[in-house]
Amino acid sequence: MQVEYLKKATTDLRAIATPAKLNVEWHEIAEYQVNVEVLDMAQETVCRALITMWVSPKKKKTNKRV
Repeated sequence: MQVEYLKKATTDLRAIATPAKLNVEWHEIAEYQVNVEVLDMAQETVCRALITMWVSPKKKKTNKRV
């Protein structure tokens, strides 16, 4: 995770997350990056972040009976 603190926040905050790359092939195991922008009540950016997550396909359920 990379974070840039741009200014001190003195109001309530709102965060907006957007994918760094569109049209991801979800069947692959890969890193997935999300940009986050944190805004104060005056709509000024107080913080930016790039969050990297590890994404893999969901495991298929098996119908095992005991």
